[in-house]
Amino acid sequence: MTAVYLVALDGSQQADKVVRKAVAEAQRSRARLILFRVLETPDYLFEVTGYPKIIQKTRDFLEEALADLQQELKQQYPELEVSYYLQEGKPTRCIQQFAADVEPVDRIIMGITGESEQNLTGSTTAYIVNHAPCDVLVVK
Repeated sequence: MTAVYLVALDGSQQADKVVRKAVAEAQRSRARLILFRVLETPDYLFEVTGYPKIIQKTRDFLEEALADLQQELKQQYPELEVSYYLQEGKPTRCIQQFAADVEPVDRIIMGITGESEQNLTGSTTAYIVNHAPCDVLVVK
């Protein structure tokens, strides 16, 4: 049975490094990669005029970026099986739920800090390390 690695992406500067590490790990173990991105919607946006349009444009942008990355990886690594998934919600909940319930995942690969964090370990990463239903590989 083929292993499944969930690659949690967040738009941070570390994302490229996370993808490179995930590809190397997948090639070594012949795993399938799922590029995973969460569209987090802060509560205050619900009060903004045009909220649905803003979210749809953001969703379209992220979907296109994931599709482009998938194509790029398939061209560079034809033997690699790569899919992507975009979900709206809270990153901690979405990553954990996907890995536990939506599709059984053997490993989550993610960066040590997120897009807006400067701490030693990001809050999402710390949560996933402590609550994930599988191994977590944290990329520095």
